[in-house]
Amino acid sequence: MLHPNAAGERGSGMAVAAENGIDTRSRILREAEHLFMAHGFASVSMREICEACKLTKPGVYYHFRDKEDLYVQVVLGVMGRAHGMLEAAAHADLDLSHRVEAAVRALVLIASQNMDQVRRDMVEHVQGEARHTLERSFFIDMAGPIVDMM
Repeated sequence: MLHPNAAGERGSGMAVAAENGIDTRSRILREAEHLFMAHGFASVSMREICEACKLTKPGVYYHFRDKEDLYVQVVLGVMGRAHGMLEAAAHADLDLSHRVEAAVRALVLIASQNMDQVRRDMVEHVQGEARHTLERSFFIDMAGPIVDMM
């Protein structure tokens, strides 16, 4: 049952709950990214993620099916940000040599985010469709903008 808010309106509680759900999901992703990037997939437990987020396991599992699902979503977010940096470099209003230079700077920044660990985790710990999704994203997000530049 929906409870009226202080002004007597109904339904606004659902909007707040939806916002809190988005905030909670974002918080989980942020904390999990920090842990996964620092320690790798195998070294991070769901308990550690729950503690970092100050949530119970059911609270995390409400948003993510399992640890692999959470990891995939974290890596897709990292890849999306990397893609944005590379796209900006590739489509900057500069001559080709300056766009390549900007892309190299972006790649150095991306590499500093422990992408070697991500790649190892993808190969060693992620299987099936999840692995395929990450590999596809890795090549599309990282190589696509560079290929488009040529």
